[in-house]
Amino acid sequence: MDRGGQAPPFLHSENHSFKNYASKFLDVAELVKDPETSRPALSPDLRNGYEMPLSVRLHLGRKLSSAASFDGTDALLWVLSLPDTYPDQ
Repeated sequence: MDRGGQAPPFLHSENHSFKNYASKFLDVAELVKDPETSRPALSPDLRNGYEMPLSVRLHLGRKLSSAASFDGTDALLWVLSLPDTYPDQ
């Protein structure tokens, strides 16, 4: 097929559904590889579609189950990973 000199698009590059499922798969694979996770790094790119990343949910859940209080970094981690925050705007 002639694309007029354009390079072919990357596989699923515009498919946001694929990106969402692939991100979730990579989250689970990372946790299976290393179940003793530490606090995820702070980043404005933590948002993962319409859900908090699994690593963030596990970190915050483990902290709550141990009856430890959230510190400022945990609170910022929570806010940055919320699906309805938009740090780039």
